[in-house]
Amino acid sequence: MKFEDYPFHHAMWKAWKEQQKNFIYTIEGEEKKIYDEYLYTETEFRRFPKHVQEANKALKRYVAGFTFFKHSGLQTVSENHISDEELNILERFGKVFEQSYTRFLDLQKAEAQAKEAQIEAALERVRSRSMAMHKSEELKEVIKITYHQLSQLKIKIDHAGFVVDYKPKGDWHFWIADEQDIPAEISHPWFDSVWARQFDEAKQNGKYFFATQLNFEEKNKFYNELLSFVPGLPEASKDFYLSCPGLAASTVLMDNVALYIENFSGIPYTAEENNILLRFGKVFQQTYTRFMDLQKAEFQAREAQIEAALERTRTQSMIMQHSSELDETLKVFHEQVLLLGIKSAFSFLWLPDEKNERHIFWAAWREDKNGTTVFNSKAVNYPLDRNEPATVQCFADWKSNEPVHSYHVQPAAVDNYFATWKELLDGVEKLNPEYFRDGLYYVEAFMKYGCFGVMTITDLNEAEKILLNRFAIEFERTYTRFLDLKKAESQARQAKIETALEKVRARALAMQQPEELKEVATVLRHEMGLLGVEGLETCSIYIHDETINRTECWYALKDIRGEENKLVSDHFPLNLQDTWVGREMDKFYRSGAKKVSILMQGANRKEWINYCEERSIPLRGYYGTLIPDRTYHLYKFSHGAIGAASAGDISAESWDLLQRAASVFSLAYSRFKDLTQARFDLQRLKAEKQRAETALSELQTTQKQLIQSEKWQALANSPPASPMKFRTR
Repeated sequence: MKFEDYPFHHAMWKAWKEQQKNFIYTIEGEEKKIYDEYLYTETEFRRFPKHVQEANKALKRYVAGFTFFKHSGLQTVSENHISDEELNILERFGKVFEQSYTRFLDLQKAEAQAKEAQIEAALERVRSRSMAMHKSEELKEVIKITYHQLSQLKIKIDHAGFVVDYKPKGDWHFWIADEQDIPAEISHPWFDSVWARQFDEAKQNGKYFFATQLNFEEKNKFYNELLSFVPGLPEASKDFYLSCPGLAASTVLMDNVALYIENFSGIPYTAEENNILLRFGKVFQQTYTRFMDLQKAEFQAREAQIEAALERTRTQSMIMQHSSELDETLKVFHEQVLLLGIKSAFSFLWLPDEKNERHIFWAAWREDKNGTTVFNSKAVNYPLDRNEPATVQCFADWKSNEPVHSYHVQPAAVDNYFATWKELLDGVEKLNPEYFRDGLYYVEAFMKYGCFGVMTITDLNEAEKILLNRFAIEFERTYTRFLDLKKAESQARQAKIETALEKVRARALAMQQPEELKEVATVLRHEMGLLGVEGLETCSIYIHDETINRTECWYALKDIRGEENKLVSDHFPLNLQDTWVGREMDKFYRSGAKKVSILMQGANRKEWINYCEERSIPLRGYYGTLIPDRTYHLYKFSHGAIGAASAGDISAESWDLLQRAASVFSLAYSRFKDLTQARFDLQRLKAEKQRAETALSELQTTQKQLIQSEKWQALANSPPASPMKFRTR
């Protein structure tokens, strides 16, 4: 009972203060009516059976006899007055009760001390485990310790948890413990519930505690939504949560963290139990400070680790001297991804080339061979099909504002997924669909040139996706450097080509005799060798004269019969109709095509080589008895073509070289024609001069003969001279 403002209470309080051993107080009349109304409506006496209450109200009076001591008092109530003898007996009983109550207080104090010691020991265990944390993930051990220590304090508890990183209406982050197989760490989006509203309201109003009680239906509504964010939870655990009769929870809020306990019997926690929870909450505030310090240190260490990994990729990028080294750089990217804990089966690049309607897929993976770890990579170049669903999706994601996209390949689709990558991953034993029967994920981080991605068995968490995006940004820088190198290499290559062609052009302009055209072919073959186009083992110049249906060949080839690999060159005429290869060349001359590739094999190849050997001594015995198949690549120029023989197809660059060489040979051919015409004109002039000189000589001889004849004739017609006169003269 509370101390209320009634005369009886004041008299009783005064008598106890004065430690009266015999005290009597009588309640009757109007005072009794008022006190009965108070007693049986506002105090625990209202629990008395109704017939007892009515019997007491029917009494004329209450005569209360007291004997008081230090810690207690003993009271009797009757309708009649109490005698002195009865008061003496009451006093004697009071003395005995005082001893009993003193013993009770001692026991109560001892129990409180033991309970306090037990609570302090429990708090110290939580505190010690908190201070022993070396990693922030050990918070799951702290909540387990908290759960077990509260249980040992005889508090009914089926579930306990910490709430961290709270933001109003933001995602919830829990570290939890109970006897079910629920994960220790859970995050899920905010959703409306009684508990969530209470939590938000308490935070807004600065409260440090609130209690929650849910009936069966309310509890199941809450847990059905909550458990939808816990993938993989066993059905037995779900059944437990949903079959319990209700839920009672108490939540303590500190500055940066909250601690809550729950039982599924629905019985609210007592004030004493809540006070214990408050004390655990204060300890856990220290725990959370330790947790935050560890988390900060781990973040700094992780960031240093990430920066070191990214720096290795930057270093590899900066030491690239040639664009071909991009392959090694991608391997380094994959290696660093693995070192940072992303379990990527392989890393890949998607690099679309919209201008040329192509796209490159480039993959890198790790293999263990003979106890040694090696990193391999491969690239394939495909036509860009904008109607293919996966490509359409890639472009849509690339153009979106989301930097990272994650895709789940269901178990039934694994075989099709690997069939798509077959050309890229064929032969890699560890990258086999048999190892991914439970499905897989591929995560793509997009950047300026496409995307950098990984293929994993499980999806990446948010931190890993952010990390993947950082790698993609770093690769964007790497690929920019690659393009710069490629551009510089292209410019250097073009300069080398121009220099080589200039030498050919200069040699062509320096010709003094038509026969020197074979020297031009030699220079061209030599310069192609210096340019690294060794696949072009021969260089030949064909000049076709349609008026006489005759072709002349100037060639230069590397002599494989000697170690020096000197160039062999010669010039010979041929009739294109004499061989199958020649006839194919003639078809090309008469066609409108600019270039052609003629596959020479078997009998046709032997026929051609034998034909050429008959007309050019340096070619005899060049191949010996084994004449390999070759492909002849011809590019047309005015009145002829330039040709190169190789073991197969040649690159686009080699075709470009042939085209540019052909333009140079147009100049060479003009020079050749000029020299040929000059020789012809010189020979004609010499012949005409000779004819003129011969005619002049003949004319002079005839003239002399005519003069002599005239002289003789004149002598014959004149009279004989006098001998005397003759002598006088």
